[in-house]
Amino acid sequence: MSAQFINWLKSPQGRAYFFSTHFWGPVANWGLPLAALADIQKDETMISGVMSPVMAGYSSIFMAFAWQVQPRNYLLFACHMTNAAAQAVQTSRFVNYWYMGGREKKLAAAPESAILNALDQAKDAAASGTATVGSAVSNEAAALNRAAQNEAAHLREQARVLSVKAQSEVAQLAEKTKSEAAALLARAQHIDYQGSLEAAKNHAAAGGEDALRRAKEIGIEAKRELGVAKDYVESKVGELTGEVVKEEKKAKGWFGWGK
Repeated sequence: MSAQFINWLKSPQGRAYFFSTHFWGPVANWGLPLAALADIQKDETMISGVMSPVMAGYSSIFMAFAWQVQPRNYLLFACHMTNAAAQAVQTSRFVNYWYMGGREKKLAAAPESAILNALDQAKDAAASGTATVGSAVSNEAAALNRAAQNEAAHLREQARVLSVKAQSEVAQLAEKTKSEAAALLARAQHIDYQGSLEAAKNHAAAGGEDALRRAKEIGIEAKRELGVAKDYVESKVGELTGEVVKEEKKAKGWFGWGK
């Protein structure tokens, strides 16, 4: 029989089997039953009351699969049968220890050293739990610190962007204000020029009116002076005429013209 097996290993069918998933799949799955067999030697407090029956059901399903698949995968069937049996043993140990008085019997039969060992284990477990909690708190604090730093960096970046935007808007507003101020100044200068021109016209018109009024006053004054001068001349002419007449009369008297 050994010779037949060796011949089969050398055959193409044997090589095809060892290089197929029908072989390597069950080989990888053998880690489950080996771990379960190792856990049988451990204390009942290490058994999971949820995972052990779940693993037993899981292996039962794959036992049926390995039997139904063609060709039948006996290696996979043996793997899951072993795991199902080991998990069933673990489940029975868990139920016996926690629900059927196994824990009380074990504590009653244990010597004082075993009780002390149990207490030491409990203390170690508590210390390990404290360290685990402390490590978890430290990790959470570190994560919060990183998140805070990231948020601060994000806020700084937002502040920088807003600052740049504000500077740009201020520059645009300043440029716009400068342009508007220049336009208002030009308009004010134009209005001032127009006002000055209008004032000059008004002043010229007022000056012309004053000059015309002054000219009229001077004309009236000249007429009055001319009238006075005319009266004076006429009076003087009258006087001179009278003198001339008197002189003529005297001359006529002298030369006998009057006789």
